[in-house]
Amino acid sequence: MTSVTNVTAAPGSTVGAHHSSPASPLRAYGALLLHGMRNQLMSMGIFYGIYLACAWLLPMIILLAAVPDDHTGTTDIIIATAIYAIITSAMVLNKDFKLLVQFGFSRTRIFSIAVAKSFISSLTIAALTTFLEWSLPFIVISGSNVRLQLLGVGIYADGEFIMSHYMASDHYGMIFVLTFFLIFMMSALGVLFSLLFDRLETVGRLVLAACCVAVPFAIVAIHNYLLTGEVRAQFGTFFRTIAGVDFPYFHAGPIIGTMLALTTVFFGITFLLNRRREIKRVNA
Repeated sequence: MTSVTNVTAAPGSTVGAHHSSPASPLRAYGALLLHGMRNQLMSMGIFYGIYLACAWLLPMIILLAAVPDDHTGTTDIIIATAIYAIITSAMVLNKDFKLLVQFGFSRTRIFSIAVAKSFISSLTIAALTTFLEWSLPFIVISGSNVRLQLLGVGIYADGEFIMSHYMASDHYGMIFVLTFFLIFMMSALGVLFSLLFDRLETVGRLVLAACCVAVPFAIVAIHNYLLTGEVRAQFGTFFRTIAGVDFPYFHAGPIIGTMLALTTVFFGITFLLNRRREIKRVNA
């Protein structure tokens, strides 16, 4: 028969089960980070393999079978990659916390490992996405090919950086930078969701999930039906400013700053909540 004991430790404290603190914290930190990244790379390989099979190879076969003439199709990669980043980040934090806290690692160190994994994973995903965006147009079969569509990123890649033409001609460089900040923000959001779902009971999780779905619709409804025309115009100006939209131009600097600010907020809230996170230990 087993019993579950809930333990809440003081902020910054450590709880060890059967092991003392590692003799070399830096070496242990590096080993854990390397092990985690090895698993992340395996996960990325599976994700990109499934994505290319379903979103590139299958459309290519359909094009070749249904369209006799030369034709070019498009497939989006940003949405699928963002969802992947949220899910994997959420799984990593929960797994690391439950394991490492038993080995005497402080909450701060566990949190820093999660941030480092998210940072390195985001760099890797950005590099792979940039490579695919560059390489896939060269794969032409019987005059047909399928190219990547970078939803929300592509419109900035050929725009202006901040308020000048700096980096404006570096299309692939801008894709890498924008994709990195977007995926890093999504990873931070996934880490936060993981912590919230772990702390809430079933009813709380359902409420949180319902709020995530309902809030965007509520914002649109309030904007369209409750706000006056003048207030709507002010909100529109504000959102265009933080998004770097100045038709017909799209400035990458403001949107990068906005994503970085949201990433900082998500990780900041996670850090504060993680300091009082309940530890669930199973005793035989």
